[in-house]
Amino acid sequence: MARKEPFGEVLEALESLQARHGVYEEHQYRATEAGRQLYQAWVQYRFSSSPPRRESSAPPVKPSP
Repeated sequence: MARKEPFGEVLEALESLQARHGVYEEHQYRATEAGRQLYQAWVQYRFSSSPPRRESSAPPVKPSP
């Protein structure tokens, strides 16, 4: 999950889901309703023929814990 733009918010949500529940596999994301919705949203974005335009080309800053 090195690339975080321009879909960083969902990837961050997936990472927080990982941190809370210890799930690291795609099929485990789909085991929860929230994870399934996030994963489907990510897939829709990832394979979209017209992805949303980038707000900025700079990578988002990862907040320190």
